[in-house]
Amino acid sequence: AVEDLAGGRRALRARILAPPFRRLDVPAHLTLVHPRTSPAGPEAWRELRGARFDAAFTVTELLLTATSAAGCTVLAAAPLRP
Repeated sequence: AVEDLAGGRRALRARILAPPFRRLDVPAHLTLVHPRTSPAGPEAWRELRGARFDAAFTVTELLLTATSAAGCTVLAAAPLRP
């Protein structure tokens, strides 16, 4: 889970979710291993299940990606200014 302490993600999401974009019912999260692009899912789940990472991160860039069996491709990058 990701906590939006300053409300920046929530504000940005409200601004960019206008057509042609659509809202997805996916809570904010950090993907460590994606099941469609890595065979390491079961091992990662065994190692990390129940783990909590209490750390703060600053997001500096948003990526629009396409995920397929071949991997993850970055379609566009948008740097964020402080």
